[in-house]
Amino acid sequence: MIRITFTPEGIDALERERYNHRNPKAQRRREVLYLKGLGQPNNQIKESCGISGPTLAGYLKLYRDGGIETLKECTMRAVAVSRRPTYQRL
Repeated sequence: MIRITFTPEGIDALERERYNHRNPKAQRRREVLYLKGLGQPNNQIKESCGISGPTLAGYLKLYRDGGIETLKECTMRAVAVSRRPTYQRL
């Protein structure tokens, strides 16, 4: 697993910012890293946050490579709405 050293300032920043984003995915990323910074084991983080091992590893890589700023770069995807064709009665 990826090893990251968290500074007290980094943990404080994650705690402050973990719910201050409109995108739930960005919030979850911060929550995961906050729990990791507190020293929680990976299995406990995966269970409490409802994520998989590869997802946890991905979040850790994002944080390792770019810090908290990369956790903010979370775009919301538009969901295409499928509409059935409407038919007129003859």
